[in-house]
Amino acid sequence: MKKIGIVTFHNAWNNGAFLQAFAMQMFLDEHGYQANIVNTGVKFQSIAPNNVNANEWWREYEKRLVKCHNLLNNSLEKCYDAIVYGSDEIWNLNSNGANPIFWGYNLKSPRKIAYAPCSGGYGIKSCMRFPCKVFMAMWALNFNFHAISARDKNTKRFIKRFSCRTVAECLDPTFLADFTPYRGENGRGDYIAVYSYGLQKETINKIKEFGNAHNCKIVYTGSYCDWADENPILDPIEWFNVMYHAKYVFTSTFHGCVFSIICHREFYVVDTNSAKVNDLLERLRLTERKIKSFDNIPSQINFSIVQQRLNELKQISEDYILSNIK
Repeated sequence: MKKIGIVTFHNAWNNGAFLQAFAMQMFLDEHGYQANIVNTGVKFQSIAPNNVNANEWWREYEKRLVKCHNLLNNSLEKCYDAIVYGSDEIWNLNSNGANPIFWGYNLKSPRKIAYAPCSGGYGIKSCMRFPCKVFMAMWALNFNFHAISARDKNTKRFIKRFSCRTVAECLDPTFLADFTPYRGENGRGDYIAVYSYGLQKETINKIKEFGNAHNCKIVYTGSYCDWADENPILDPIEWFNVMYHAKYVFTSTFHGCVFSIICHREFYVVDTNSAKVNDLLERLRLTERKIKSFDNIPSQINFSIVQQRLNELKQISEDYILSNIK
């Protein structure tokens, strides 16, 4: 059995970071590989300066993550039959994505495959501010990888600026895995799930009005909140269950959109102009879900059409990774 290493952001105070790593592990295991999450030593934390309640919330969240991380096959080994790099913002040079381990250095394998990495909002102007990081990335893109893909068009442009490589476009790994075995019961009744790291005051008021009009309480997830009906501290698996049973979802995040689609939830995107969010909505032809005015709420999603498009993109993504790790 081939041993596959997965290099990604998995040890973060973030539901999407964990779930995309877990999804890649599940996908590879399902196809007969021994998948191992490489322990990179990189960790993301979320501390709110001068907010005691928020910091207590995040510390309790960290404790709940321990149970979920037991689901990952962590590894300290340095050599693998193949290594999959991605997904998430492992190539964001403005953050920990500047760590050489995410660019094919420090580990040994005859096949190193970049699967749906993201460079964040990194643009050409930012690149010029960090020439040493850019040189490291340029060398890696041209010489360290057997195959390269990107999760969004912005990242594809970033790769093309610094290499002559062919770049495939692949879905986030969460679309490749089956999370239904982790589905639990709904003990909350009708509710709106809000998944964000902070919203504008006007948006908050509009969501409250929407909740009252639809007789739904508001369950705020993903970070600390002092205005919702509930602000539960959930591990990523528990969070998936809340997303699955929500009547509506309001989100400003990439994985909030992803899991709304996976769970076939009516969702609305607010307070973001994220390139990766915009790209996902464009690829699945769901740009109308991004609302600027609550006076023009879009109609219900036809998920049979969305799923048809998603299945086509999934096939491309699965073919890419399975053909390149052989």
